[in-house]
Amino acid sequence: METDRNTSEALVEKLSNPATVNALNSLVDRLTELHETGVMESFFQTMQAVTFMKDGLTDTMVGKNAAMAGELMTIANEAADPEMVEAVREIKKMQKSGNLKTLSEASDMIAFLSNAATDTMVQRMASFVADFVEEVSAPHITDILRSSTNCISQTIQQFANDPPKPGIKNLVSTLFDPEVQMGMLFMATMAKNMHKCMIQTYSGSTNGNGGKNRENWYFNHPDSTGK
Repeated sequence: METDRNTSEALVEKLSNPATVNALNSLVDRLTELHETGVMESFFQTMQAVTFMKDGLTDTMVGKNAAMAGELMTIANEAADPEMVEAVREIKKMQKSGNLKTLSEASDMIAFLSNAATDTMVQRMASFVADFVEEVSAPHITDILRSSTNCISQTIQQFANDPPKPGIKNLVSTLFDPEVQMGMLFMATMAKNMHKCMIQTYSGSTNGNGGKNRENWYFNHPDSTGK
């Protein structure tokens, strides 16, 4: 009891101090002014809104906000990377030059072609490639390609090491070379057989019209282009 009485006396003594009285009067006047101007009411409403938002923040929302903040920090760090900055500059240059638009249009075209390629088209293309590879891989085709490659390689080496001198005299003397004559006869024979072989191949791949009839029609109309 003695302690409570001493505390009360000390409080009364402090409240009796003129400075304390003036401070309390100033505080009351300020609160009254805030209440009359509506600031106090706005303050209480703001506090209620903050309290409501704080109570509405569940653990899930806090976790999502934290994850979003982490992603934003990661994006900010990546954007600050020198390589990323240089890439953005290159994209800006492409945009100014118009190449970015061209690249976008090309990408759209590739996407369109990719979507338009049905399974049937893919199968046909695969079958065509397989047939082409099979034809090229045939032994006689391989021999022809190998011999042609060797011939071209030898000719290039010969012209590089000992190029012939141009002139009518050398050209005429070359025509008397038996090997040159054999080569020219070979090319002439191939040109002669080329016509017949191509027509036979073309007519043989025609369905429903009859290869023989088409071949005879072509030979009977040599001036036609094959309408």
